[in-house]
This record gives sequence, C-alpha cells and structure tokens, in this order.
Amino acid sequence: DPPEQSEKVNRYMTQKAVNVLKSGTFDLSSFEGLKDYYAFLRGHLSLEVERLQTSSIKITAKCRTLAILERLWDSYISGHLNAEAEKCLITKKVKDDLGMETIVLATTILKEDYLACKLSLTEISGTF
Repeated sequence: DPPEQSEKVNRYMTQKAVNVLKSGTFDLSSFEGLKDYYAFLRGHLSLEVERLQTSSIKITAKCRTLAILERLWDSYISGHLNAEAEKCLITKKVKDDLGMETIVLATTILKEDYLACKLSLTEISGTF
C-alpha cells in the first residue's frame, strides 16, 4: 500500500533526524545517512546548515556567497542534489529496516527562494 509505505518511511526518517537533533550535531567522523548528506552539503557545496527539521526532513542552509548559491542551484537543477540525497539517505540498511526494495526521495528548492537569495546576495555585494 503506497500511502502506508510512505508513512512508514516518514516515521523512520523522522526518527533518524530526531537522533541527529538530540546529539546536537552531525558527527562527521562517521559517514552514514544524514551525516553523509550533511558532509556533502558542507564539503561539496560549501553550505552552512543552520537548521534541521524532522517533518519531511527540512534542511535550512545558508549561502554565504553568490558562487555557493549558484553551485547549490546548479546541483539542484541537474538532479545531482537529489541523487546525493537518495544515495546518502536511502541506504541498503534503510531499505532492509523498512522491508522495501525501492524508496524514492524528492528534493525541493523553490525558485522564488533561490531568486530572493540571489537578489539579496547581489545587493550585498553591490553588483546588479
């Protein structure tokens, strides 16, 4: 039953996010799941992760420069951001724990948010 499976995945991922929140930080010495995705966001995209919410696993990141924002947007548009999320978050262990062969994730960055951030960074840097 797809709705039942979706709810099962949501409960599982919420618990994983709660565990990360309880520890107060991501432990980058151990690369698994959310920790691995966090390492990708920090290392590959140079993002500062400001907040992690458990509902639908919402990650709030800070782009310090226009170049970082563009790297994030390009990664999102190309599908690379979603592919990394799936690779990091939907491991064989997760599939085994949930008794599922396939789990599909969807990452979302609203174009309005991207454009607002771009405008803000452009104004800060003084280039129009």
